[in-house]
Amino acid sequence: LDVGGVLRDSSFAMGEGFKKGFKAYKLPYNFSPDDVWHMRGVGKYNNRTDCIKALLALFRKQADLGEILKREDAEKILDILVSQSVSKDDNELVDKIGKIYRKYFVSEEAKRLITILPNSIHAVELLSKYYQLAIFTNSSSETVKRDLTDFDLNRFSVILGEEHIKNKKPSGEWIKRICKMLAVAPAETVYIGRSE
Repeated sequence: LDVGGVLRDSSFAMGEGFKKGFKAYKLPYNFSPDDVWHMRGVGKYNNRTDCIKALLALFRKQADLGEILKREDAEKILDILVSQSVSKDDNELVDKIGKIYRKYFVSEEAKRLITILPNSIHAVELLSKYYQLAIFTNSSSETVKRDLTDFDLNRFSVILGEEHIKNKKPSGEWIKRICKMLAVAPAETVYIGRSE
């Protein structure tokens, strides 16, 4: 199972983290948490660094993220905006914003903005009676353990976070690793996520 959008809603904490990063460098941040959350479900933009680059590009081009997300070619449009307005010269800025975001997202302050999705605890209880369960998230396993205190985490045979995998989602590296760890074939595996 994925965590964000499946077990927890972290959209407000995510939005606040990016906002803090942008504000630290005196950059306006006018993106809704919902739009940013949905952008994180668009291909490579599920990655924190690529997401920040896209947000910078959207700000610089004064583009409407909500309108872009309505299109089937949203990833392609974001790719074009990033290639037109974000360069290698921005890598240091992107990295600094990412560090501020990360520091905030793992904080207790961010935890107060995170909610458990309705019925997810019950669903995990039911699924665990019939299947081996695993978690993989592009967030850290530290935040999984922080946020899912109402779950019996022993129901999960494996919990992998960003620190365990070189290539994050949408790479398939993580699912192959989990299958190997659980000694199951990919054809016998089901992934529950919000967009992958």
